[in-house]
Amino acid sequence: MKKLRLITLTAFAAICMSVSAQEPFATFYGQYNLSYLKSSHDSDSHKDNYNEVTLGYNYATPLFSIPLYLEFGGAVQWAFKSEDEAKTNILALKAPVNLLFSINISDDFKILPYGGFYGRANLLAKTKPNESKSINWFKSDYFNAKRFQVGVNGGVKFMIGETVVIGAGYYRDLTDIADDIYFEGWDFTIGMVL
Repeated sequence: MKKLRLITLTAFAAICMSVSAQEPFATFYGQYNLSYLKSSHDSDSHKDNYNEVTLGYNYATPLFSIPLYLEFGGAVQWAFKSEDEAKTNILALKAPVNLLFSINISDDFKILPYGGFYGRANLLAKTKPNESKSINWFKSDYFNAKRFQVGVNGGVKFMIGETVVIGAGYYRDLTDIADDIYFEGWDFTIGMVL
């Protein structure tokens, strides 16, 4: 029973220390996104791999009196693929809104699990078969792509010192970019706290 009280008291002290140290912070980050464009038509499914890079900025502001933050921001994403004698490029703006919890392991190391939603506005989506005219996804009867998607994301970040953030997460579109076609994938992040 004494051990249980000691563990409870230690956990309470750690939470109180992190509560007292809560301050808003901003992060400038880069991501490599291993993305999949998934489609399913008449019980037949297909998956295309895309490489994606992202540059973004997030701002986290504390909520209540616990180490919980509301994190929001904006990013520019470029997804690309070159195979099957065709090149595809997709350029989009992404706006994530997450809840982020700070677990202070020490003054120089924090664990930041997060989860939330994002909106993505597609600015450009084109496929260019070799020696053929580019196909604009938004003007093509084959793709009939939509300009805006909403999705969910979650993962964990690690803050090292006061300036470096690394992390990994998962995301999935909830609305299709075209009929029965959506993106999902993995994010790998490195950033700098401003």
